[in-house]
Amino acid sequence: MELDIDALFALADAAAQEEVAAGEETIDSLEEIGSLFSNGAEMRTRPARSGKPEVVLLGNGDYHVCFGCQCSEVRMDRERQLVCDVSGHVVGKECSRGDDPSWTGRSTASANPDDASGAPAGGWIKRRDMFAASSEAWARAEASGLDGDSQYVPDAPEPPLARSSSKRGALCVDQVEMGRGDATKRPRIGAARPGAARQTDEKLEKEASDIIDTLMRDARVAVAAPAPAPADPRLQNVDFVRQLALKRYVKKCASGGASLSMDGVHDVCVWANEFVRDQRRQAADAGASASASASASASRTLSGQVRRLLGRLVVVLWNAAGQTPHMTSGRRGGDSFRPFAAGVLYQLKRGLYMSDGGCIIPCLPELSDLLPALRCPNASAAAKQLQSSSHRGICSLHKSLSSIEEMHGCLREDAKSKFSSAVNLAAMLRAVVAGST
Repeated sequence: MELDIDALFALADAAAQEEVAAGEETIDSLEEIGSLFSNGAEMRTRPARSGKPEVVLLGNGDYHVCFGCQCSEVRMDRERQLVCDVSGHVVGKECSRGDDPSWTGRSTASANPDDASGAPAGGWIKRRDMFAASSEAWARAEASGLDGDSQYVPDAPEPPLARSSSKRGALCVDQVEMGRGDATKRPRIGAARPGAARQTDEKLEKEASDIIDTLMRDARVAVAAPAPAPADPRLQNVDFVRQLALKRYVKKCASGGASLSMDGVHDVCVWANEFVRDQRRQAADAGASASASASASASRTLSGQVRRLLGRLVVVLWNAAGQTPHMTSGRRGGDSFRPFAAGVLYQLKRGLYMSDGGCIIPCLPELSDLLPALRCPNASAAAKQLQSSSHRGICSLHKSLSSIEEMHGCLREDAKSKFSSAVNLAAMLRAVVAGST
């Protein structure tokens, strides 16, 4: 049953009158009982709190109103600090002592939090018991089947390898010279390993592509140089053209062809300025068109397909040269991939053929012209370094080919067969370059 507010207050008034009627008092209305629904100090269930409250957001999404030291959830820890159990905040410090007979009434505690500093994070830990650790180790050894009286004897260390003397003079009488074939000689690591994995070839191809970009990037800018100036560069000089025009005007006036006036001089100066402006515009347009055509020609020649074929040819030649006697059994030298790749690129000027007539590096002037020349001012420092080391790289390739002639029988044919892929790539590169030009 639903009742409205007026009905509820009417029932409350009736109940109040019945309660007072039992005490022989008459109440006409509820306003006469002021303390019945009042919320005075006698109706409070807890004492009033003072201070500024702090609202703390809890982890479960609820809120806690902390009144500091007057909070009902405050507890004192072992360091006599007042900590709120709900928020975890330190709200104060208890400085009064307990019931200690030796206490004279003087407070010895401090409310300064810095006085309690110095303890390690997580508190002090107990020191490790070495006797218990030893007992545990013995127990584990017995459980694993080892006898407690048995001792572990490590293997005898290998004697250190004798090092060769670093002296450049004569050896002492008690020193023995170590031969070239001594086992302590470090293996040679400069040449390519036989049967290189595909992943190694991909890394070498990327390195070769970077070398091609380094050598030919600046060269393409040099090829795309501006066109030469007009036949007579003096026609772009305003003073020269103005003086020449004024002389012709004076001669014309002296011969009677025109009358000398300020208007005529002004018209001559205006014409001279316009003439020089046209000459400069024509020279700039001619230079821009020549530069654009040269840059486009270089870009077509050094296309992405040409770069991939060049990089693949360098890697194939490097792997094939790594199987020759010069690379495998030669003395340790400065044979490395970067000078070798630079030497192959500069060999494009003349080409390279094997003894049986197979072309392993084609002669391509279209590509060799893009390489920086000796003492080229437009080349970068990296390009100049590669250019200076290219001679050493091409010498390594020539020596590798010469060492094949020293082989006999099937070994010689096997070494030559390693260059068959280079012959095919060279022919394909020649055809691609010829089609792009």
